[in-house]
This record gives sequence, structure tokens and C-alpha cells, in this order.
Amino acid sequence: MRVAFLVPLAAIAGCVSAPEPATKQQPERVAGERVLWTTDDAAIRQYVEGAIGDRFGADAVRQANAARTSVMAASIRGHFGSGGPNVNAVVRSASGWSGWRSGRAAPVSAATSAELDRLLADPALWAEPDRFPAMDCPDSGAHLLVIRHAGRSKISRQSCSPANRLGRLLETVLEEQPQ
Repeated sequence: MRVAFLVPLAAIAGCVSAPEPATKQQPERVAGERVLWTTDDAAIRQYVEGAIGDRFGADAVRQANAARTSVMAASIRGHFGSGGPNVNAVVRSASGWSGWRSGRAAPVSAATSAELDRLLADPALWAEPDRFPAMDCPDSGAHLLVIRHAGRSKISRQSCSPANRLGRLLETVLEEQPQ
């Protein structure tokens, strides 16, 4: 009975502090590197947009977000790699696909354009799970996509090696060298 009485007195006297809220914001960078702290959609979008903005500037992110069809991709190398993520953004406009890999918007190849169109039109891509595999790989690498197409959007995270149609889309975007 005496202990129950002392706890409220200690709180009134300021000896017991209130717990910190569970939603405390984590820093975006550690030792200069951008860090993905959680794997929810908002955190993935923030990470990918930040990494693309770091590499290509805010205009690349604005164009990708304003486009009806765009794919932003980031591949985090994990513990066994070095350097920042491999990133690229591709945007479809009335004049075709363009990418930012060269540091400025430039047209992508006809073969890549056809592959992007084929993958984004495939219902199987949209049916794939957003997270694959269910268990993370030991090196903490991750492959992230933010996709916008024809009024739809999808945010994907794959660990280990890119797989399935989403993995092929990621590889296509990251491998593209604008002409």
C-alpha cells in the first residue's frame, strides 16, 4: 500500500518522467549515408526520393512525382557493398521515356522503353507481393521501387537479389543508360 502512494508523489515531484512517444523520428543519415530505418511505404518512399534527390537534384524527384507514369529505383548494397545506393528514375511523357542516370534527363533506348511498357502493363507485376521475400537477407541489402502508372501506385521492397517481375523492373531502371 505504501509503494502505491509513493509513485504518484514521485510523479508530482517531477522525479518520474513521462515515457517518450513511440513515434520518435529517427535521423535520416548516419555518418553521411542515408539510412532506411523502417520498411513501411512512407519510409521507403522518403528514402528513395531522398536518394534520387541527393544524386540528381530535386527536379528529378518533382518530375517523377508529377508524371502519370514513372519508376524510381534504389538498390542498397548492404554490409558487403560499399558506397551509397545505386539509383535511377525513369519518367514516361508524351515524347517517350527519359531517365536521370546521366545526371540530367535524357531519352532511354527503344529496347528499354519497350521493356518498361511491357512490365508496367503486365497484371502479374501488380499482383506480386510488395515485400519479397518475407524474411530479410543477412547482409541488409534492399531493392526499392516507387512506381506510378495509369493512376496506380506501388511501393516495393525486396531483400537479397531482385526477383520476379518487380525485380526485372528494378534491374531495367537501374541498368538503363540514357542515350
